[in-house]
Formats: sequence, structure tokens, C-alpha cells
Amino acid sequence: MKKLIVAVILIPLFFCSCENSDEDALVYLMVKNEATLPLDELTIYLGGAIQNYGSIGSLESSGTFPFKNTYIADSITFKYDSQSAVIKPNNALVQWIGAEIGATYQYVISLDENENFQFSVTQTK
Repeated sequence: MKKLIVAVILIPLFFCSCENSDEDALVYLMVKNEATLPLDELTIYLGGAIQNYGSIGSLESSGTFPFKNTYIADSITFKYDSQSAVIKPNNALVQWIGAEIGATYQYVISLDENENFQFSVTQTK
């Protein structure tokens, strides 16, 4: 009888402790806009996850969001000067070999001298 009572108490605790949370994230991502105009409706598609970052002003950074995998983004979409833009930094869905679990990475979006968008990734924490 005591074993049954213990099992009834422990089983719900096990399921409660298995809920997903930000602590389960493998990496945290933020976006920095180094372009001259705001990036609106910025969305990152990463390994099946979709995160909308909203608008990021010129020379500003977004908030940080958790992701459950360590893949470079499939695509980043946004509006810039009323035009839609798509960056595809990872056509092959390559996993970051050196990704540090729990680390924060910053995607930096900027313009080159020909006004083409470029993308880079840096670790911030």
C-alpha cells in the first residue's frame, strides 16, 4: 500500500518536471540590425521552429529567444523599406559543430557596399 501511495505522488511530479521551458533551450538567439533602415516583421525559421522578432530599428538589437536545436537558420525573412527580403544562410541545414549549449548567439544583418544584405553569426555569451 505504501508503494502505491509513493507511486501516486511521484508519477505526477515526474510529468511536471518534464515540461518544456526556456531552460531546455540549447541556444539563445538575438538579431542585430546594422542596416540603415528598420527591419520589420523579422522572422527566423530554424529547424522547424519559427520565431517572430517583430521590428528591429536601425543599429538596434532584438530581444533574446530560446531555440531547442543548434542549427543555423533555414531562412530569415523581413520587410525593409516596404520590400520583402529573405536571407537563406543555411541551404543545407548544417549544424553548428562548435555551438555551446546555453550560449547566446547574435545574428547580424547588414548591407554591403552594393546594398545587398549580408549575414553573420557571433557568440555574445
